[in-house]
Amino acid sequence: MNQQSTSFPLHELYELIVRFLAIECPDSANALLDELQRNALLPPRLDWCGQPHPITTLHQLTSRNTNVSANHLPLLLDQLLTFAHAHTPPPLPIHTLMGTAGFSLLPPKQPHQPTLPLRTATDTTTTTTTPTTATAPFASAATD
Repeated sequence: MNQQSTSFPLHELYELIVRFLAIECPDSANALLDELQRNALLPPRLDWCGQPHPITTLHQLTSRNTNVSANHLPLLLDQLLTFAHAHTPPPLPIHTLMGTAGFSLLPPKQPHQPTLPLRTATDTTTTTTTPTTATAPFASAATD
């Protein structure tokens, strides 16, 4: 996923994931935080002089937004499900984030449109077919 495919800063999603993992899987949260820092996917923290510094600890990450709790991500997803199901109820009362077809929160993908191979002037391997047209039963009748 790239930054252009979302309407929000991805670093916020990364931070929410790290915070969520820190509840039950602190080692995983720290591993993800290391990976995010190594790939420069988090904005730097600023010190009191305004100088940027990389975020290196879970405490530095969580102290930036003290209003965001560790369970903020599940709460957001619950709100999303509630809103989506109020707007378009699922065919059955199944609450899942990973549904398909009528249970998916995402719009359906457009069906794949097959493309026809193009023949170039130097291409001798591609054969072209000429469309056949059906003749009407009376098209060949002589006119009086």
